[in-house]
Amino acid sequence: MKINAINDAVTKSKPNTNSINNGSVELELSQVYANPNQPRKHFDPVALAELAEAIKTHGLLQPISVVRRPDGYMIIAGERRYRAHQINESITIKVNILEREDHTVEELALIENIQREDLSDYEIAMAVVRLWESGKYKQKQELAGAIKKPLSYISKSFACMKLSPEIKHDIEQNKSGISLSVMQELSRVEDPQKQREIYQKYNAGEIKRDEFKEAAKPKAEKISRGKKQHIIFPELIGETVPIYTASYIQSVLKVTPNKKYKITIEEVE
Repeated sequence: MKINAINDAVTKSKPNTNSINNGSVELELSQVYANPNQPRKHFDPVALAELAEAIKTHGLLQPISVVRRPDGYMIIAGERRYRAHQINESITIKVNILEREDHTVEELALIENIQREDLSDYEIAMAVVRLWESGKYKQKQELAGAIKKPLSYISKSFACMKLSPEIKHDIEQNKSGISLSVMQELSRVEDPQKQREIYQKYNAGEIKRDEFKEAAKPKAEKISRGKKQHIIFPELIGETVPIYTASYIQSVLKVTPNKKYKITIEEVE
């Protein structure tokens, strides 16, 4: 069902926006544009086509929310419905126009998106970080309360920023369903190359999250010479010196419980 009848009924007068929400009005689709800070960057074309068909048949049951801008009306909530109207080549769209101070617009948009269930953990995490960077919140506890998430969720979201650019790009482009806890554990791997290797193995099903820490440990080469055991740590060469725990060294060496051992560090050619 086309919306020609609706389009013919639309007035050209500017809608009244004196109140916070005046109820729904019709706007020309050309006047509306997406929020550039929308967390969702990729939309399932099949799902959009299905939504477009539903709107064509039943009409738009829930208007989108927009805020007035000098160059038009920016979407606060409802970009999928907006895109569905574009597919239908609609001339107008039903909207609720919100009146908000400029500094709260992005907050409204991000919070609305954060609370959506169909966003990936990565998309939500990036939205949380942008919300914090807006400077509105003095403490992360305040941010957690605003988006109705525990403080630990905020910490995990910030951990995603420590992922290598290649990993973040892959997660964003491929809509990876990788969980926030997995991304946090992966972010603890400081070596970018090792981080990418572990990420690839995880995606291939060759490694689990609980094995990241072990996989990130530097490999030690053991050489046995009689009763003496020699371990070569090539990673010690350079400015960064890894920390080897006693338990890790014991796992490499053959030791007897409750016996004393002496560790000597020698320079080798």
